[in-house]
Amino acid sequence: MFVTMAVDHLLTSFILLLICNTGFSAEISVVVKTGDSVQLDIQTQELSEFYMLSWFKDKSQIIVSYMHESRTVRLHPSYKDRVDFNDKTFSLTLKNMQKTDTGLYTAITSGQSENNIVTYRVSVIGFSAEISVFVKTGDSVQLDIQTQKLPEFDLLSWTNDKSEIIVRYIHESRTVKLHSSYKDRVDFNDETFSLTLKNMQKTDTGLYTARASGESENNIVTYRVSVIGETHFTV
Repeated sequence: MFVTMAVDHLLTSFILLLICNTGFSAEISVVVKTGDSVQLDIQTQELSEFYMLSWFKDKSQIIVSYMHESRTVRLHPSYKDRVDFNDKTFSLTLKNMQKTDTGLYTAITSGQSENNIVTYRVSVIGFSAEISVFVKTGDSVQLDIQTQKLPEFDLLSWTNDKSEIIVRYIHESRTVKLHSSYKDRVDFNDETFSLTLKNMQKTDTGLYTARASGESENNIVTYRVSVIGETHFTV
């Protein structure tokens, strides 16, 4: 019994030591769409005294450092214009999220000791969703991008499942380039980025995907287009 009590005491001491060393920290999973913003809160009202609070990405890159005494905020240059830090609540808002921003985000305070306050596991997902569309032979169909919040991009393209790039749109020059086989068969709107396919045939059945390319490549939307023949009834 004495041995059991001793082991229980040691286990309890180890758990208490682990809690003291890790502070408030708990991992919270967050999913955010490409181009959207996400606010990361510290999840506690009872911070121990500290002289510096920092938000890290993957526990190595310091996104922001806050000096408590001088109330000075220092941002990492790569996050300039992409983050907002609240020096009262200590929350961090990340803007225009891209897939490369997926990772662990941790708030850490430094004072007499260093404490992990909270860790977020942030997953950035693309807009892409498959939408089924039916169109009759000879008719037209308009494919919209289905979002008002596109990430910054250099090139936007519509492709089919035959790996043909139907249209390329160069953002900076506002240049539109059409695939030769779709000449006189498509209309592209350089403001809404929608694609209109005309005189659809059964061979046009397939997947049509809009992609934006910049710092990363994002699938914006995918359509599964089915072209059906006209139905004839015999009297």
